[in-house]
Amino acid sequence: MKTKLTALIAVLAAAAIVAVPSMAGGRHHVRDGIPNGWEKHFHLSLNVNQDNRDQDNDGVDNLCEFRSQSNPRSADSNDDGQVDSQEADDAQCEANDANDDANDDNGGAQDQGGHGADDGPNHD
Repeated sequence: MKTKLTALIAVLAAAAIVAVPSMAGGRHHVRDGIPNGWEKHFHLSLNVNQDNRDQDNDGVDNLCEFRSQSNPRSADSNDDGQVDSQEADDAQCEANDANDDANDDNGGAQDQGGHGADDGPNHD
């Protein structure tokens, strides 16, 4: 009985050692101020900093797209004939960019915009 218990514990320990690194590989290690769920929804990389990228070439970077709740894959997120750069809240995005730059100068602390990993638009 003692031998079977020891063998079971050894098998469980080995399984845990194998499982833990594979689970850690799926985590989002880039701190770009954009929640993982939002990036996943719009098929953005979780492994590359996305805040300054502009996949739809509308003049609005992804961090501003997130804060404006617009689509980083569509130059005209609401299909009203105006590109997102004409509708983005420039004052808010510029203020947030200035805040991000100030945080970068203070040892790399990043403004998370008050959004946790599970925050962001609910597109279910």
